[in-house]
Amino acid sequence: MDLSRGRQLHKQALDAQESGNFEEALKLIDSAMIAYANDNDDSSFAEAHAMRYLTLNHLYQQLGFKGWQVSAKFTVEAGVELARQSGDKKTLGITLFHLAKTLEDLSELDEASKLYKESLNNLSGDEANIENIKNHMEVCAYKAGDIQAIDRAEADLNKLLEVGDDLEYNHQVWISGGYLRIANALRERDRVKAKEFLDKARVYIDAHPDLKLRKEQLVKLESLFS
Repeated sequence: MDLSRGRQLHKQALDAQESGNFEEALKLIDSAMIAYANDNDDSSFAEAHAMRYLTLNHLYQQLGFKGWQVSAKFTVEAGVELARQSGDKKTLGITLFHLAKTLEDLSELDEASKLYKESLNNLSGDEANIENIKNHMEVCAYKAGDIQAIDRAEADLNKLLEVGDDLEYNHQVWISGGYLRIANALRERDRVKAKEFLDKARVYIDAHPDLKLRKEQLVKLESLFS
């Protein structure tokens, strides 16, 4: 099936983001949103807000400018509202997931946990994506004080390894992110186990050279262990 103009631009935005060209990614996702609007594609228009959130969040992580984080939060909140209006459960699940991540980054852990659960309630079928979100949710619970949650997060990551396709880029992003996420969460409480997951992340990322942003995140996390 041929991709719509909006989908073509959306994919180009993803490619630009992964290459680290965030300015171009923002331009392309905005163009994709215009194309979606012209097609009256409400759910894709809402989903594009999740993509825009990702780019803004990467800018915040790279530059540390607080304004990018605030912009990212309001962008994904708009995406959730648009997704609710569209009635598309999958898009709502995706945007809720990204809003949960934003609130977790802001240390609003209880609200983030609620949104992770709501996200899962709106998603079905894509088992790998569901395991990825469950991994996020359990790491969030661990950070909120549920010590046993880290074991569930590890189990979710192992399940993701079983059900996903390692040739798919999204799967590679989810697996590498899971290793990094657990390593970072354990860093203060169990440094030995944290380094085990950091090592797993390094091996996996080195084996998948297309994970350019994950490589940058790995280097940044490694510096916290030195």
